[in-house]
Amino acid sequence: MAEPMLGAIFAWALPAQSLTAVQSIGIATTAGGIIVVEHARVRSLRDTVTDVPVDL
Repeated sequence: MAEPMLGAIFAWALPAQSLTAVQSIGIATTAGGIIVVEHARVRSLRDTVTDVPVDL
């Protein structure tokens, strides 16, 4: 999911191109979306795991 955002960052950093305000907002929005989706995915995985009793 992060490939477009990373591509824009590398294009900015390596050949020293400049990012416009719209591109910067797009990168921030994409990063925020990735964080929200990953957080929801981890939360759903955590909620589906049940406690398993362990015999000692």
